[in-house]
Amino acid sequence: MELENLSEKLNEDLHEDLLGRVVVGNSGHDRGLFSVIVKITPENVSGDSHGKEIRYYIADGRRRKISNPKAKNRRHFTLVNCRFYGDVSTATDKDLRRLLHKYNFGKGV
Repeated sequence: MELENLSEKLNEDLHEDLLGRVVVGNSGHDRGLFSVIVKITPENVSGDSHGKEIRYYIADGRRRKISNPKAKNRRHFTLVNCRFYGDVSTATDKDLRRLLHKYNFGKGV
């Protein structure tokens, strides 16, 4: 029982570390566009409690506002070696646009 709790705690810590990370979309309309992870939640994908999947909510401040982030699976984006330094929960769309401008329109990664 304690081992399961430790495992869950480690997973939560790893996912919380991803909050504020810059990502680039791998497929679909978001391919090649940079965004920031603004929220992470476990969601039930099947009827039982064991079918939980981590959903990452991303926003770029322009197409996807912080108030309406896009839900993504981990396999649909790639992490970039950059992060939003500050509290993501108090960030504004303008803050995200400033951070991502050099990646989406300039000489980013």
